[in-house]
Amino acid sequence: ADRVSVVGLWLSTALTQLNATQDVIANVLEATIEGQMRAWRGIQRLSHSAFPFALLQLLQTCMHIYLWLSALAFAPFLSWFTPLGTVTFAVLFFGIDEAALQLSDPFGRDASDLPMYCVIEQTQRDMQGVLIAYANSYGAAAER
Repeated sequence: ADRVSVVGLWLSTALTQLNATQDVIANVLEATIEGQMRAWRGIQRLSHSAFPFALLQLLQTCMHIYLWLSALAFAPFLSWFTPLGTVTFAVLFFGIDEAALQLSDPFGRDASDLPMYCVIEQTQRDMQGVLIAYANSYGAAAER
């Protein structure tokens, strides 16, 4: 099991141990935890779905053909500057392609990835604080 599932299970168990299933706040917390777990599972499904290699190869081939043919389109307008225009155009295209490659897998631990594990740890700390505050208020209400 991954860390997120363990934290979700821990939070659900902590709410259950408080015997507060009838309480509105506990129900809202439980629904929030379930919503976050559902969102995390969706993100994990997206991150593990592979893009077909054949389609990537086809796109790369089409881009190369387009770049070679763009020189013919630039020739009447740029005359002797056609190679400069074509190289500039190619650098832009390959730069966009590299940026797309970096963004194609945003859920990891690379420098260009989203800080999902930092978000998870912060959410874990926030939920622990909420549960501690709730347990303290629930214990204070039970003492009355």
